[in-house]
Amino acid sequence: PELGQRVCDIPSKKRIAECIHNDFPYGGNIAFLGDDDLVSLALAKNIYNIEIFDIDNRIYDIIYSEDDIMYRKHNVIYSIDESLQNSFDAVILDPADGSVALVHWFNRVFELISHKEGARVYISFNPFRLGKRWACVLEQLHRHSLIPVGMKESIKHYDSEEGTITTNLWIFEKQNLASTLPLPYLDVEEFR
Repeated sequence: PELGQRVCDIPSKKRIAECIHNDFPYGGNIAFLGDDDLVSLALAKNIYNIEIFDIDNRIYDIIYSEDDIMYRKHNVIYSIDESLQNSFDAVILDPADGSVALVHWFNRVFELISHKEGARVYISFNPFRLGKRWACVLEQLHRHSLIPVGMKESIKHYDSEEGTITTNLWIFEKQNLASTLPLPYLDVEEFR
């Protein structure tokens, strides 16, 4: 269903869910910051406790009958309730590439994600569409000890008037490593 943003195709939902399950196969508490693509439904049949934080009540109307998914109405510009902070083993988000509210999305990630090493953040976006803000995203995540450990290229497909738009799934892991480098090594040439 159309929930106010572009929605990826059904094979994309399955690819994302399969990728997350293969990367994070041991179960745990997963938070979705927004879920207009309804990837949570594809992931719910696995071994996860899933909570969706989204401003759109229509998502609740779709997932309300799922026993292993909890919906919380939430606007990303506001802080997460303290009782829920740092209680998720993984956070999944798909912010709009051009969103001026990108900083709010990441502030919520930092509130939700556990402080334990190995916690994961899965972000769907296209760094080329982010432009120079991609470096800011990496710096902000690194400041919170979230290090890029993987990327699945063109995993999500969206139909548009211009043709098919794709986004990558970036995987970041909480690693409490002391580093003298400002950022871990990345293939800079890829982003020129």
